[in-house]
Amino acid sequence: MIVLYHYEPSSTSSQKVRLCLSYKNLVYTSKNINLECAEHLENEYLKVNRHGLLPIIVHNGNKIRESNFINEYLDKVYPEKSLVPKNAVDFNFMQYLCKQQEYLNENCLRYYSYISSNRIELIDNKWLKEHPQLDRRKFLRLVKYGLTKQDLHEIDNYLINELNFINSILEKTLALW
Repeated sequence: MIVLYHYEPSSTSSQKVRLCLSYKNLVYTSKNINLECAEHLENEYLKVNRHGLLPIIVHNGNKIRESNFINEYLDKVYPEKSLVPKNAVDFNFMQYLCKQQEYLNENCLRYYSYISSNRIELIDNKWLKEHPQLDRRKFLRLVKYGLTKQDLHEIDNYLINELNFINSILEKTLALW
């Protein structure tokens, strides 16, 4: 049995795992943890994941964390419909795209997620002082008190350049198929 703890609709990491589960036609129990209500910082969820991060799956009593690792785990346990290319060059390219997605998510998209969903207003002193992960506390303080228009402009430009670069690679790759 697979239990997925995730946030729907706006967690890109959760979306990756839901896409994998769907692609592999796997049945799972959904536990939607509302980030905007800080359910990920409540004691009940912290018993599942002491860092308060999403997503996580519990499969046969085992906790598997981090979206890319969850997808790799599911691919090993359910290999019938593989996520991974057999060719070594294609496999390396897939790893690169996964790494870039993580980087862009952590360093660019996360800011917009907080800004566009008005989660900045929800950041309170408890989040700033008690979030289980140090890097998240630093991020929350930055979003709440220190993000300038210049910062957002730099994030915009970086994100646009990277997405254009990835798009050009994908266009070339898809043309070969």
